[in-house]
Amino acid sequence: SDIMPGMYFEAMSASLPMVLAANDTALELKRNHFGGIVISGERPDLIASSVYKIIKNKKLYSDFSKKNYELMQTKYNFEKAMKELKQTFKN
Repeated sequence: SDIMPGMYFEAMSASLPMVLAANDTALELKRNHFGGIVISGERPDLIASSVYKIIKNKKLYSDFSKKNYELMQTKYNFEKAMKELKQTFKN
């Protein structure tokens, strides 16, 4: 998998739901049931409606927030990312 951008770590650590454009990392997060929505293509209308949906639905916001924090603690923590990065440079 790709190295995850820092902004993903920051959002997940802050328990924030995410709306992401489809890329390899976003699709990996989706496979791991992250707390958010992945948008295919450049669709500002879908991005806006997804953000609106999350903001208006308090349960969805809460569920996505919890999922992201849990994933950050268990799978995508900083220490694990650093180990993967070091391994990449060794190869």
